[in-house]
Amino acid sequence: MDSELDELVSGEKLGRETEDEITFFKSVGIAYFDLAMASAVYSKGMLLGKGSMISL
Repeated sequence: MDSELDELVSGEKLGRETEDEITFFKSVGIAYFDLAMASAVYSKGMLLGKGSMISL
């Protein structure tokens, strides 16, 4: 089964269903850009009172 990270995180697709399955993730992005974008989205959400806290 091929799934993208956003599909797994959103629950649109299931991840591993058995212990024998392998999850492979290869990041090809630029980490500091990802962090900068995440910070901007978080700040905007807080400013607008949007979103919800989740436990990871």
